[in-house]
Amino acid sequence: MGLTLNAILVWAEKRSEAIFIKLSVLCSMTFLKTIIKHSASRTSFYDYLCRERQRCGMEIIMNELVSVIIPSYNRQETIIRAVESVLHQTYPKIEVIVVDDCSSDNTVFILKEKYQNDNRVIIERLPENKGACFARNRGIELSKGEYVAFLDSDDEFYLEKINKQVNAIKVTQSDLCAS
Repeated sequence: MGLTLNAILVWAEKRSEAIFIKLSVLCSMTFLKTIIKHSASRTSFYDYLCRERQRCGMEIIMNELVSVIIPSYNRQETIIRAVESVLHQTYPKIEVIVVDDCSSDNTVFILKEKYQNDNRVIIERLPENKGACFARNRGIELSKGEYVAFLDSDDEFYLEKINKQVNAIKVTQSDLCAS
């Protein structure tokens, strides 16, 4: 995945958490794409969890910040669509961190022009091209969220993606949720 252990430790240490950290990472990397199905009814595992939560009377409070990291390089044509797909999530507490890998096009200009007054969007331009893994690690360093998600700059999230993943993490008390 390219995320270094050091970057994750910096992220955790920045929050001064205990040695045994429950590190919750929301991943949207292509190679982690999985579909979990509840075999008995062929409904999604998420729908099954929601029914169980209702049946048991569990109230899930979802107020933790989710940091969505978008590494970008020369994506002036697609970056706004990617960022907007995050900002329009049904989950309310989101920050978007776009780490531009020293693009030679207008990616950064377009982002700054559109989101200059939106405090949910953080834009950082690297001084030299270092690659997507470095940009992701820099995004982790900048993140303030309890959870971290990754989105490629030419991709987009479904409207309820983060809401469903945070809910699944809470209901199952998991450390990782991938889709």
